[in-house]
Amino acid sequence: MKKSEQAGVAGSLVGMYYHIPDGDNLNEQGKIVRQITDEIFLVQTFDFVMGDPSFMHLSTLYDMLTWKIFEYADDWLAAADPYIKKVVESMVAVSEE
Repeated sequence: MKKSEQAGVAGSLVGMYYHIPDGDNLNEQGKIVRQITDEIFLVQTFDFVMGDPSFMHLSTLYDMLTWKIFEYADDWLAAADPYIKKVVESMVAVSEE
């Protein structure tokens, strides 16, 4: 699939990836999978450590104002690396106590 096809139709959020930042952490990560109305979208969330799909929910454009949106999965994954590394390091530190 061409990169331009990966993100869906130009100007659409469908097919794009997102992170919801929360300070120095990520609150949620996922992919926008369907536009329900002009302002409501269905999103698929993904587990931070394993990357498996976890659940789907509806979000509004207003909800998305603070999201970091990525057109390509490679960029989305690269942007998550520092957060994931931090989570894994904290898990290791707890297990060593």
